[in-house]
Amino acid sequence: MGTRLTTVYVIGSESPQGRSLLSLLKNQVGIQSIGIEGGIFTRSSEASEERLRQFRQPDLIIHCHDLHHLDQTESNPAAAWRHNVDSISAVSKYAESFNIPVILSSSNLVFDGRRDKPYLPSHPTKPVTEFGKTKWASEELLRERMPKHIILRSGWLLENDPAGWLQSIVTRALEGQPIAVSDEVQLAPTATDDLSRVMLAVLKQLTCGIDVWGVYHYSGLDTVSYAELVDTILDILSGYQQVNPVIEQASESQLIRSTLLPMNGTLNCLKLRNTFGIKQLSWKRFLPGLVEDCYDNWVESNADIGRSACPIG
Repeated sequence: MGTRLTTVYVIGSESPQGRSLLSLLKNQVGIQSIGIEGGIFTRSSEASEERLRQFRQPDLIIHCHDLHHLDQTESNPAAAWRHNVDSISAVSKYAESFNIPVILSSSNLVFDGRRDKPYLPSHPTKPVTEFGKTKWASEELLRERMPKHIILRSGWLLENDPAGWLQSIVTRALEGQPIAVSDEVQLAPTATDDLSRVMLAVLKQLTCGIDVWGVYHYSGLDTVSYAELVDTILDILSGYQQVNPVIEQASESQLIRSTLLPMNGTLNCLKLRNTFGIKQLSWKRFLPGLVEDCYDNWVESNADIGRSACPIG
């Protein structure tokens, strides 16, 4: 008798997290992954459900789609709510009709960052940014509609998105632009590939029928200050090209206003480990590859600018 095939929808196939997860899932025996672009869920619920019904009905849905660049979410709250809340509303409505479990990728930014210790999943939330508010609203909506859900909050995401935070730090360093840092801001960086590893481990155990629904935290091992994280990035980058960034010490108000960082973005991940046996990995093992990707993005972008500026003839 053959192995039963588990079909998984990955909502947000175009996002860094979605791409990372789909890349990991495609080589898994017994798992059929179907990537679905997240943008369709910002349209009418009828169009969203029609799109979902084009595929084989899944055993589980993993929702990775959101508008997560903080400058975009703060400058365009309506778009943030459309992408982050309306999308999970459409997905959970579909999941509810077929009793399909949902894993939602959420964020530490549902907290205000004022606690002096790592946040537990049970701690009260108090988002202060539009992004945090939309993620909290998404969590609440899923909780109300779907008893079978996993909400997985992660730490400060490290990704190679050309429009992402890590790319902006690499670009600023290479171009000699100022970079504001702070020793006061504490973060728990989390690489997208590491988070995909965790999602896969959770998925495998859910297919065994265990009843472990609820909220969990995961972040990379090793808490670090914002200044130390930037310094580590610059050390890696110097292996590719000499950098002379202008490092500025920022005040708390400047950092919150410019980068919307929580003063404390650390998470307690013991519940995840005790329930699923998933150990934390250091974000440092993933950072070199991500910095290399961002450096390559910068080189390619500048090459494109050079080609477009070349005279014809």
